[in-house]
Amino acid sequence: MEVKIYIQTNIRGPRAQTGKGIYLLEAMTSKGPATLDKTIEYEAETENGAEIKTILSAIKRLNQPCDVMVYTDTKYTASSYEQGWLARWLANGWKNAKGEEIAHREEWQQLYELFRVHRVKFSVSENHEYKDWMQRRIDRQKGAGNV
Repeated sequence: MEVKIYIQTNIRGPRAQTGKGIYLLEAMTSKGPATLDKTIEYEAETENGAEIKTILSAIKRLNQPCDVMVYTDTKYTASSYEQGWLARWLANGWKNAKGEEIAHREEWQQLYELFRVHRVKFSVSENHEYKDWMQRRIDRQKGAGNV
């Protein structure tokens, strides 16, 4: 099964802050495209942390091995996966090149296991077909946790 996952957060930068992330899963069925979305509220989270946690939440929804295309507007998670950082972190006991424990270790460990189940690719772009809808959804849900 082919699944597209669209990710967006309103948290920007390395400073921990309150914000939201949203994902939309899209899968083709015999009746046409089926979608599932969820908005997640974060307290004291960074842009990278919100992205990782939102992707993790989305991929956990898949109940069988899938071909997954993740659409995101930041390079961090895509680079970590595509450039082999995850394998290096695993080999180094989840420590970075400086010997420090990586941020969001638990989430990265879970993603590593899920990436072994699913065939994942990333597309990094500022725009995708659901971007405006997702941004309106985040902006409209003041104080709401889940969709």
